[in-house]
Amino acid sequence: MGNAMKKPSWLAMLMVLFALGCLFVGCEIMGAWQLKSMNVLGWESDRYLWMAGMTGVARWDVNEQIIVNRSFRPDGISHFFTSSEGQVWAYGDGIWLFDAGKWIKVSETAGLQQRLIHDMGQTADGTIWAATWYGFKSWDQEIRLWESMLVDRPGETLVQGSDGSLWFGLAEDGVIRVQSGEFTYWTTADGLVDNRIESMLAASDGTIWVGTRRGVSHWDESGWQGWEHLGYPDPDGLVVYELYETRDGTIWAATSEDLAKWDGEEWATYQRSPSCFTVFTMLEDNDGNFWVGCIGGLFRWAESGWQEYGKSEGVFDNSYSRLIQGTNGILYATTRSGKYQYAPEQDRWQPFPNK
Repeated sequence: MGNAMKKPSWLAMLMVLFALGCLFVGCEIMGAWQLKSMNVLGWESDRYLWMAGMTGVARWDVNEQIIVNRSFRPDGISHFFTSSEGQVWAYGDGIWLFDAGKWIKVSETAGLQQRLIHDMGQTADGTIWAATWYGFKSWDQEIRLWESMLVDRPGETLVQGSDGSLWFGLAEDGVIRVQSGEFTYWTTADGLVDNRIESMLAASDGTIWVGTRRGVSHWDESGWQGWEHLGYPDPDGLVVYELYETRDGTIWAATSEDLAKWDGEEWATYQRSPSCFTVFTMLEDNDGNFWVGCIGGLFRWAESGWQEYGKSEGVFDNSYSRLIQGTNGILYATTRSGKYQYAPEQDRWQPFPNK
């Protein structure tokens, strides 16, 4: 009789229909449960919250409470950066620019061969800079190309001083200052605690703070001053991943041990319970509250100690917390359990609707 044709299973038919729907109308396959894994935050204009993670990128309209853009790319990004002109950039594994409603990769195709981007920033004259393993490049907006390297050594981070000088933190070779066309190089021979730079901060008093893989250095007109341990008993040195200044001039350091605070005379250490392990965000909100998001939880600082925000404050799982404050004044967070916004009048976090 010959071979009888097998009827397709209901599952196979659903898969075919799904594929056809994706072909003609597009797929909304980044479901709400997947948005819980969004762990990079950025802000655009006065109403859009950008989120990125393993499942792609989403643009959340905070007024309408809906996702208005989503895509699988850019992928492999570690930060968002919004320029003074309102352009949204994403960087990490390359550099992407959100333009005319879509993401465009502007690294390899625009004269920047190095894929791994460590930092981006914008100077007072509007120039956008990128720190890569091969050095620092600036973006020419008119011709949309990355210009030749100003500093051709492996770069980690960059800041601009209050006097307009540019400071470049190098991955292995200390610090370079460019001022009125003159280059000045500093290493451990000149007073840095270590040549391996992790972070930099241009403070409001005109001085420069440098986080290294062996503590913190501070520069003013009198020269360099350094601290290797910041009060923590670490004989192998203390990695300082990020530096942050609050409006009252207090300097905070996120380190490989925990947080440290500079009070103007000495470093004080502040252990949290549970410990953060890795700090993702330090942020002072518009009301002067100092927040920390980290692997170990979501915390707010008070002079009496750290207040943790967990289930009783509306956050089901507060691990892997990141924070951002929009220009609308609202504080947003993403954690392992989802995305939230802070309600200060209740001192609670409220989950976003799953749309």
